[in-house]
Amino acid sequence: MTIRVLSRRLGAAAHWVRSAVHEWTGAAEYERYRRGCTTRGQVPCDRGRYYADRVEEKYRTSTGCC
Repeated sequence: MTIRVLSRRLGAAAHWVRSAVHEWTGAAEYERYRRGCTTRGQVPCDRGRYYADRVEEKYRTSTGCC
């Protein structure tokens, strides 16, 4: 295996790991939100406000158990 092939494979593996971590941490969700705002011509809120709104929404929604 040549250095060039090994370098490409390592680069692809690193890209996959970064993408997986991005999804797992929720950072990709904010990026999708920003793209949607841009498509609709809206101004997106900042990352901190976005995540604060998600937390508020999560705990405001009733599960019906209590």
